[in-house]
Amino acid sequence: MRKIFNKLRSMPKRYAVLTAALLAAVIVPAALNAWGPSDRATFTWDKPATYVTFNSMTNNPKQGDERDFFKIRDYTNNGNFTDKIDLVPGKEYEITAYYHNNASTTLNTAESNYAGVAKGAYMRVEMPEVIKTGQVGRMNAFIGATNAKPSQVWDEVYGTNKSTGDVVLRYVPNSATIRNNGALNGKQVDLNKLAGASGTLLGFDKLDGVLNGCEYYSGFVTYRIVVDQPNFELYKEVRKADT
Repeated sequence: MRKIFNKLRSMPKRYAVLTAALLAAVIVPAALNAWGPSDRATFTWDKPATYVTFNSMTNNPKQGDERDFFKIRDYTNNGNFTDKIDLVPGKEYEITAYYHNNASTTLNTAESNYAGVAKGAYMRVEMPEVIKTGQVGRMNAFIGATNAKPSQVWDEVYGTNKSTGDVVLRYVPNSATIRNNGALNGKQVDLNKLAGASGTLLGFDKLDGVLNGCEYYSGFVTYRIVVDQPNFELYKEVRKADT
């Protein structure tokens, strides 16, 4: 997995986006549950980063290991968030992604030349359209910024189709929202952008891609999907013209 994403980083942007989209549709064993890049530097609550980097603290008091930032739950039955879940036709599932610029709050000032402020901060999500019976589908979330190191981090969740037929995954329209400590709290996020090739910009008071370092400026983007299963037969009749 690491080799695949290393290759993605070295590709021209237009090819990397296309390849990443194809990877999201791959059906994979649940044992491959992973986040990345796996070799990125990590930090702690007492020793934050000295530059812009996302979700790399290993002992967040509320979130634990931030590298595991993408979760899914059974929304229909008010279930708990997890990394792996069984997908049942007709049910809705809620997915959430936590974001946190780990740069020290002392780097948000003019005196530090705003070295800790993320520029062009964004989030993007992907999922397969169809999961065949008995298979596992991988859903991805990507977070990054133009001045972040690494430029992008990602995490995955998995849904297993244990039903007797193929299922189709669909985004629930207008279900994406952002939660943070700023003016954006509770506001709707454009789901078409979030699930698009470039993702949606993040922010604090507005979605402008500017995100200060420190936990106070962190937040969640949450959205829902529904699991559909076609269950009908189609009959077609023909006749000769004028009969």
